[in-house]
Amino acid sequence: LLATVWDDKDALTLILNDVTDHYKNINLQLADRNKDKMLAMISHELRTPLNGIIGVVNILKKDIKEPQQLRYLTVCHNSGELLLNLVNSILDLQQIRDKKFALKFTKDDLYELLGNIYDLFKFQFDQKDLYLNLEISPEVPEQIITDQNRLRQILINLIGNALKFTFKGGVNLSVVVDPVLEGY
Repeated sequence: LLATVWDDKDALTLILNDVTDHYKNINLQLADRNKDKMLAMISHELRTPLNGIIGVVNILKKDIKEPQQLRYLTVCHNSGELLLNLVNSILDLQQIRDKKFALKFTKDDLYELLGNIYDLFKFQFDQKDLYLNLEISPEVPEQIITDQNRLRQILINLIGNALKFTFKGGVNLSVVVDPVLEGY
């Protein structure tokens, strides 16, 4: 803002700059950087105990022979792995912001992945007196190339939302080959 004030003899020129927006932007950038640092620190701190839990469950799985207890340990193990993947996803956010994020494709057992997710949710569906059905079409290959962590997270989000918003009956998870995508 430029203002000139005149009286009978003298002129006074004032130059005023509103720096409010500038300081707001600096504060927002600083808060954003601090948030990223805090998330990274918390994520790193959570990974150590989660790895410890997963490690102990793996040891117990070798010693336990009773099928029901082994199934509970498997659910515990898969839940720990899921939490670890969520923590790693928080760290991925920084890579996404820095445009350095890349999917990690590996050859994976789709049937095992689906079975683990089914086991993860089955107890919760039973608690709500709902059914959870997993139907895999015969033409679906057992081995697929995918980013397993991302696929697992997508399926868990979908089934978790289905569980949350289903009050009667249940949920069918059907896996089929899309003819349009066949051969990819």
